[in-house]
Amino acid sequence: MTIDADFTSPHDSLDVVLISSGEWPSVGSLLFSQLFETARILKQQGHSVRWFAAIPALSWLKRFLQRKSDLAMVRMQCKAAGIPFDSVVVPISLGAPHSLPIRSAALRFAARKLTRIVSGKRGPLVLHARSYDATEIAILTRDHASMTKRSTIASFDMRSWLPPEIPMGHGLLGRLAYGPWKEIEYRLLRNSDTRFLPLDRSRAQYEEETGISVAFAPIQGFDRPEGWSPDFEARWSTRRIGYAGSLGQWNDAHLLIDFFKVFKDFTPLLATHRTPELEAFECHFYGIDKLPEYYDALTAMVIPGLRTSHGYFDTIKMRANFFSTKAAEALSRGVPLIVSNQLAELAAFVRKHDCGVVVDLNAETGLPLHTGNIPADDDKARWKELSDNAARVGATFTRESVMAIYLNEWQHALSRR
Repeated sequence: MTIDADFTSPHDSLDVVLISSGEWPSVGSLLFSQLFETARILKQQGHSVRWFAAIPALSWLKRFLQRKSDLAMVRMQCKAAGIPFDSVVVPISLGAPHSLPIRSAALRFAARKLTRIVSGKRGPLVLHARSYDATEIAILTRDHASMTKRSTIASFDMRSWLPPEIPMGHGLLGRLAYGPWKEIEYRLLRNSDTRFLPLDRSRAQYEEETGISVAFAPIQGFDRPEGWSPDFEARWSTRRIGYAGSLGQWNDAHLLIDFFKVFKDFTPLLATHRTPELEAFECHFYGIDKLPEYYDALTAMVIPGLRTSHGYFDTIKMRANFFSTKAAEALSRGVPLIVSNQLAELAAFVRKHDCGVVVDLNAETGLPLHTGNIPADDDKARWKELSDNAARVGATFTRESVMAIYLNEWQHALSRR
């Protein structure tokens, strides 16, 4: 993972539209946290920013029938922050194979609405898309804006490879859709003006296969108050070991428990919903605004991944397409990581920066091995060193640092148009 951006350089004022598509925005969700906070930081830096959301029709209908008002809450929070929020309902969901036949028509419909919103304005325009479908909207809108001579770029924030994830979540239909999605992915990469990925292995493979370069941008964690540093003594006094997020498709609950057994003198504290497998552990739900406090209470954070990979798609997901939002959040708060060696990208990062522990799994049983690289539970000096290293490299994952990378790339892309 390359960490070499200039986090302090000034930037000209930009008109930025943050685009989401195929995902439901609700206050407290990861989508809201990342887009709203990105918009907030841009606005603080003097840029004009708005959020445009193409909302899945089925999600809209479900919440309408349930009389939920979470979309209204998003509008209220955006309005209070001075961030315009616009939306359109489309009959597709992100990555769903059944959406493919109507995908192009639905996204053209969304792009027409966004085009009307941004038309008639002057100055450089950045259309920053958080997903594959959102990037399609950005490219269509950019092409129309370019006809009016407005300097406009489409920015593709990939976050991960989407095509290998589709077979993991949609079975046979997902496998049949893999080829078409790879074609869509290539076209979006080729037609976007700037592209971002938080994964070095994936970036290198794209450039090797297609000649298209993809910029490095870390997953956003949390910001730090000026002068912040982790309170290691307080963390060590409780020796809490954590896990945050859901379990199932990307992380194995039983492997997580096996990791806890390796670090048996630490007390698990989980930021997840209680499941039958986790009955013996303390589990709580934390809203996005409370997660920094959760991480600040931990001595280490576990990212287990899957015990075994059963085919090409989950193997490539674990080895080259997995860094984890929770890993970025933990590092931004100076929490060392405990990760499986099967998570090749994340494990390489931990080894390079000495900001955690890589646990090897037995190739046959998938059980953790008690190797010499695992520090003793009572080795305070070594855990303090890991914490200091996590805090140092974790500065890369703060929102302000990630935003500086985006702004540098946007300015370079605008200068080329």
